[in-house]
Amino acid sequence: MRALFLTACAVLMVAGCEEPAPQEDTIIVDQNRCSAAGFKPGSPEMASCMQTASTARQQQANREQRASDAAAKRRQVDDQIRAEDDAADRAAWDKRLQDSRDEAARMMSGQQQGFSIPDMGGGSDDNDGFNQPTAAGIPGMNCDGVGADQRCDALSAD
Repeated sequence: MRALFLTACAVLMVAGCEEPAPQEDTIIVDQNRCSAAGFKPGSPEMASCMQTASTARQQQANREQRASDAAAKRRQVDDQIRAEDDAADRAAWDKRLQDSRDEAARMMSGQQQGFSIPDMGGGSDDNDGFNQPTAAGIPGMNCDGVGADQRCDALSAD
């Protein structure tokens, strides 16, 4: 019997150590504030004070929620702007890359304006349909000589 009594006491002591629920905690805080302000427990003034405190707490929670929502919206808009900027940067990069490819293809085919591949053929056995390229047709090159004896240097920018 004594063990049962001690067990019951221990359970009651542990139950008394539990923290109050958050809502109970705020009610206790409000009661203490209103009592400290001079309102008597159970009076209409105390009830009004408690209601005012509850309303103020709810308004504060609403302000915090609106601020949180606004911050989330700003992050969403910033993320969208960043994504659009990234897409525009990728498109510009892709265009530059394609332009470079097109330019390289034109150069390889000898179709760049001001660039020509002269026929270096000499005799009938050299007529294989392929014109040997030479640097003489490249803008910015200074070449001397003809054919296999031709020597070219890039013009200096001085």
